[in-house]
Amino acid sequence: MRASTVPVFVASRAFKPIGKVLVAYEGSPSAMKAIKRMSKSAVCEGLEITLLHVDNGSGPIDARIDDAALALGAAGLSATARTVEGEPDEALQVIVDSEGFDFQVMGAYGHSRIRNLIIGSTTTAMVQAVKIPVLLYR
Repeated sequence: MRASTVPVFVASRAFKPIGKVLVAYEGSPSAMKAIKRMSKSAVCEGLEITLLHVDNGSGPIDARIDDAALALGAAGLSATARTVEGEPDEALQVIVDSEGFDFQVMGAYGHSRIRNLIIGSTTTAMVQAVKIPVLLYR
């Protein structure tokens, strides 16, 4: 996935129609690329989209997440934004499970390979943990 120049779709084994989409948003260039692609895609029409930032001490990104929600809204998509505290992989998994999301979109590998070797990768943890399809943007 790290070498891919196009979005990567990771499918779950069981098919379920998509109605609720969770966008894991941390303000990175790859997350913005996802927002731009979603705003131009007819596939996203009629879906309930939630932009979620998980703040693990790195600080709020309120203005950026609001701008992302406005960009989706300007494209005619229904999007809400919110922030929760915690570790991204754990918080996202709990929210996906408890709120019934059918699909997740996220920027992939936003940190250096050295940091990922030492601390681990949120992207890898999410792909392994969630039981819904995930679309990764680089």
